[in-house]
Amino acid sequence: MSNTVIQVRPSWPGLAGIKRLVVFGDSYSAVGAPVNSVRSATNPLGPPFPGPGCFTDYDETSKKSRPNWVGHFITKYAPEPRYKSGLPIEQQDPSFARDPLLVYDYARGGHSISDVLMQITDQFLRELRDCHRERPEGNGPDSAKVWTSMNALFVTWVGINDCARAATPEAREEAFKELFEAETALYAAGARNFLFIDVPHINRSPAVPLSHGDKSERYEDWNKMLLDHCQRFASVHADATVLLFSSASSLNRILDNPETFGFPPGDVREPYSTIWTDQLHPTGAVHDVFAKDVSEFLGAVAAGH
Repeated sequence: MSNTVIQVRPSWPGLAGIKRLVVFGDSYSAVGAPVNSVRSATNPLGPPFPGPGCFTDYDETSKKSRPNWVGHFITKYAPEPRYKSGLPIEQQDPSFARDPLLVYDYARGGHSISDVLMQITDQFLRELRDCHRERPEGNGPDSAKVWTSMNALFVTWVGINDCARAATPEAREEAFKELFEAETALYAAGARNFLFIDVPHINRSPAVPLSHGDKSERYEDWNKMLLDHCQRFASVHADATVLLFSSASSLNRILDNPETFGFPPGDVREPYSTIWTDQLHPTGAVHDVFAKDVSEFLGAVAAGH
């Protein structure tokens, strides 16, 4: 798989124009934001950075989990001015303080497509459906919740748990049908910029012993189905921008050439290492690569016309 620009429309302002990042998915994107938590220029995630729900390795210096790709993105790779973690409003860039990039992250550990339906319908749409506007508003009490079709990017990264549970092609097809029904509900609410992220090849993680052989087929099939459904979604929603980022490609690059990214070769399949926090979850350093790659992909997509 590779990153794919499926369709770009005038809704896409270029990466610098995105001021609301709305994320759905599983543990790879979770930050543990409580429902209805307040976002601001000093707390763009809602909870204190990097969020209490990150499934990453522990930082002994900060006494917190390291950021996942969401945290790395907003502090290191989003276009400047960016959020400066831990600093008061007086020390944030004035331009950022006036118009910050805020994150509404509904992802949770263990979630699959059926749970993402809940994230979209029971959480996002219930909380922010009525906050859609034709244009941004000023600094009113609810301004942090206001989003527009042009300044919001809706990210969905889900499927790792589905690949473990949906054993047959028929089950996977049914899962995708449910997912894109929920994406259609987002579209109906005003969403026009969609980023989908495929699943990494979990058969290369410590969770799958080498003795089990090459189990990549189910992940490759899932990613092909995702691309197909993204293309169908774009064809039906002609004014939507639809992009597909390949986490599989990013992780494979790391695992194929770990030293290029500063990782010891011996850690490629080693749990509790520089690459893997445990049997299944990448470390914050790996998420840093994900965030950088996402930023480079999105940054190369020119504004639609």
